[in-house]
Amino acid sequence: MKFVQKQFLKGTREFEIIGETVSYRYKTALKEEKLTFDLRMLNPEPERNPPFLEFQSRVNREALLSLWIDKPNAGEFEAFVDELSRRARQEYNAFAGLKAGAAAEGLAANIYEEPPEFDKPGQRKISKASKP
Repeated sequence: MKFVQKQFLKGTREFEIIGETVSYRYKTALKEEKLTFDLRMLNPEPERNPPFLEFQSRVNREALLSLWIDKPNAGEFEAFVDELSRRARQEYNAFAGLKAGAAAEGLAANIYEEPPEFDKPGQRKISKASKP
């Protein structure tokens, strides 16, 4: 999935998700920068830092990817952010050996489980050791 953001005088930012990586290319009239990050490195929950939405490193919380909010339009922006978050979470879970949705399935199985049976209210059993 490829995503391009252009802003007059500030240049062009190109993001592309390729397999387990995300490529970032930043180009202005004076310089060009190319970086590639492993999706496992990204925290899947981006943080707003107006005018940017930043994906940070899981290790040192440094911003690895910065996207201009709602550029070129809100629909494309949200679709790319959602896909990037989903893929980052998926890749990290695969790396860590976690199964997606395992906790939710375990909880769903216990929804209708009956509570344990207790003695009738008001009855108290006293063991021989606890008698005065």
